Amino acid sequence: MDVAPSSTSCSAFAGKTYAQLQQTQDSIEEQLQSGEAADPEFSAAILKRLRIHKAKAKLREIHRDLMQQNLDRTQLVPDDGADVPREMGWDDEKQVCMQPITLLSCSQFLSCSYGQ
Repeated sequence: MDVAPSSTSCSAFAGKTYAQLQQTQDSIEEQLQSGEAADPEFSAAILKRLRIHKAKAKLREIHRDLMQQNLDRTQLVPDDGADVPREMGWDDEKQVCMQPITLLSCSQFLSCSYGQ
């Protein structure tokens, strides 16, 4: 007799959270231990499949949490009105030259006398 659960019986596990699957496992194990299970071999086979679904659910939850952490880390921090140049000590014009950047041709660049 084939006691392997069908794919339709295991499709009931799809989309469930780890906690829900843990409750289902606890319930099946309790039925097996108390002798209430109608078909103990089938229940044991279901438990094997259930463990696989639990592992997948746990991985989905871990992946979701890591993705949320990554999203939280990469979101822009709201502007609190901080004056970054002043806080970095860049407000002194002697330290930082705030001249606009211009594109130069090679000959213009070679003929420049920056800092001389």
